[in-house]
Amino acid sequence: MLNELHRLGFERLRFTSFERDRLHIYAAGDEADASATDERFIPAPRTFSVPLSEREPTNGLHLKDHWERLLVSDLRPNHLAGLFVLDYPDIARHGFGPDLPYREWFRAVAAHLPHHLLPITHPANSFAKPYEDLKWESNSATKAPPLVPAAPTPTDNEEVPVLTRRQNGRNAVFTVRALLMLDELHRFGFEQLRFESYGGHGFIHIFAARDEVSTECLDARFTPAVRRFSTLQDYEDLPVGGHARAQAWAQLLHGTVKPNHLAGLFLLDYADVARSGFGADEPYRHWFRGLRPFLHSGLLPITHAHFSHAQPLRELSWESLGAVPSFSGPPPNPYLTDPTA
Repeated sequence: MLNELHRLGFERLRFTSFERDRLHIYAAGDEADASATDERFIPAPRTFSVPLSEREPTNGLHLKDHWERLLVSDLRPNHLAGLFVLDYPDIARHGFGPDLPYREWFRAVAAHLPHHLLPITHPANSFAKPYEDLKWESNSATKAPPLVPAAPTPTDNEEVPVLTRRQNGRNAVFTVRALLMLDELHRFGFEQLRFESYGGHGFIHIFAARDEVSTECLDARFTPAVRRFSTLQDYEDLPVGGHARAQAWAQLLHGTVKPNHLAGLFLLDYADVARSGFGADEPYRHWFRGLRPFLHSGLLPITHAHFSHAQPLRELSWESLGAVPSFSGPPPNPYLTDPTA
């Protein structure tokens, strides 16, 4: 799960493990004193521990019991990572940012995890000083993790999709990057998040399928009405504080933040939308996967002819100056009373 959290951009999340005891996940900046276990983290409860204890920032025993079940379930590590951000936002937010030395080290460690080898960083819970070399349940060992950096290190050179300029309108790249983010959110288990876009407007909404209650009336399609992500900054249904957040996201989408890191930030800033959209929707995910080649070429798919039209198009249209592909509209929403509407 920690490896997947790093992919979401939370590279400053680290782990500490003890022989025959427990494992902690924490943000590098929260480790204030490595000389004493009792005063090691500020604040002390801001750690995620396995086995779980009452010291984590939980919402009572309910969340603790919930995660004890999750960790022994068959959920994939990437899906666990998505839920971790929703349930432990304080830890995640403090752990967001680049830390290339630790990420590269952890990748090497993670290669051994499928073999059920448990890496041990400390001899016992009462010892704050770590091993010089990482220990394992077997006789193997690897180099100990790097020290916490004083400042974020530059990000690695992982390839970022380059969007061509076939689009019509300056907001096309902005909007397509939001769709690339949605593709990453699907990968982390939020397959019930959907999008809709409108011809001639150059913006999209991202919403949870279960929050769409009708395709008959545009003004009453969602419940609650504000539970959507919109690339339209002056969208009138935004909640209190939503306009400032929308402006911040406009800067993010116009920038160079990777789509997978945008997905991590989305989980923090739009947790209610994300939580409602967690779950499987294989037909929609399969359909959306088919859009990938066109998205990477900078083509913006249009699902609705106009903002005033509640009914989606049976076949996508595209905002482009060149030739466009033929592609069916999205699969029906299974949460609607009449999925053929």
